[in-house]
Amino acid sequence: MNAELFPRNLRSTVFVLPTAWVLFSAAAFAQGVTGHIDHIFPAGGTRGTTLQIEVVGDDLVGSDAVRVSGEGVTGKVVETKPATKTSKAIAVVELTIDADAPVGLRDLRLHSPAGFTNRAFFAVGDLPQVRETEPNSLFSQAQQIEKTPVTIDGQITQADIDVFRFSAKAGDTIVCRVEAQRLRPFLADGVPGWFQAVMTLYDTQGRQLAYVDDYYFHPDPVLIFEVPKDGDYVVELRDSIFRGRDDFVYRLTIGKIPFITSVFPRGLNPKQKVTVHLDGVNLPSDTVDVVAPDTPRSLLAVSVEADGIRSNAIPLAVTAPPTTAEKEPNDTPKAAQAVPVPASIDGRIEKPGDVDFFKIHVSGKQTLAFEVAARRYESPLDSIVTILDATGKQLAENDDVEDPFFQH
Repeated sequence: MNAELFPRNLRSTVFVLPTAWVLFSAAAFAQGVTGHIDHIFPAGGTRGTTLQIEVVGDDLVGSDAVRVSGEGVTGKVVETKPATKTSKAIAVVELTIDADAPVGLRDLRLHSPAGFTNRAFFAVGDLPQVRETEPNSLFSQAQQIEKTPVTIDGQITQADIDVFRFSAKAGDTIVCRVEAQRLRPFLADGVPGWFQAVMTLYDTQGRQLAYVDDYYFHPDPVLIFEVPKDGDYVVELRDSIFRGRDDFVYRLTIGKIPFITSVFPRGLNPKQKVTVHLDGVNLPSDTVDVVAPDTPRSLLAVSVEADGIRSNAIPLAVTAPPTTAEKEPNDTPKAAQAVPVPASIDGRIEKPGDVDFFKIHVSGKQTLAFEVAARRYESPLDSIVTILDATGKQLAENDDVEDPFFQH
């Protein structure tokens, strides 16, 4: 038995493994260090176009190929530039975006003999693009945007402010939407921190009309504005505490674009066809029919198109338990809605003070899980769940799940 547990070549085994590791490590270092992408500028492109972008980071010299996730985007490395005392390494990349490429964020990586870099986000859009041009930090220097809707690619460098002027017609609903942290997310407690964009809208006299610094719980702001009269308007974009770096890149979309603010119901079963009701602005319809994939515990993205422009996407939950719709009135324990177990309930907290009660029947000793999914599906609800027995005695309550990865 001892011979089987501790073979005679134990001594040689112990020495051979470290030697192999050392040789392997030396070979890896000989091949070079895998590059790291810090940021991309511009951070997006329009369908049906070819453009050059700068991929900025460390150890990018020698990059020989580009990999972009999804369909419809291909690229090649045009040249690489080594780092200097004042700038990081740069890979100039040419990307070709097919006219029918799906809209949304893609993963972009560079390849070198040492392997692939980390991923960076690149956005595929369906609107014309312009680049921010300096100087445009003062109201009097506002960059004129000749036509909307449009997406502006820009950077907030040290203590920078970017100001843009655009025209709008009375009665139109204009959406100003920023993608910043979405393009380059940081941990909330990271140093030196992320780009926290804030947006202010002015009339031509400099009077403030609106201000936003987020969108519900998303740090990237969205401003929805009903135009009171024909004329020019000015939007200002900056960091909340006037920070700035080259990696504070953003995409600012301005125009009469479709934007979904809410959908209902939020869930459906595999293969189920559901008419989803939409809230928002500039939408072609207030409903859309969707069919769930044959995969429980998955997501289905809902978006619409108006005048060739794709809206933002809202996720729906595809669940295994049968879906049940909440029915009012159910605001008191006596009016509690009876539901089966298991079940997935689609409901709404429709007004301030609204409470939804549900009752279940349990036979014998069972362990049950009660889970609310709201924010993960783009709902602004900050929920709390209370479990009562038949007499109204509170058995349990929870308003947040402990998640070690939750940073903000």
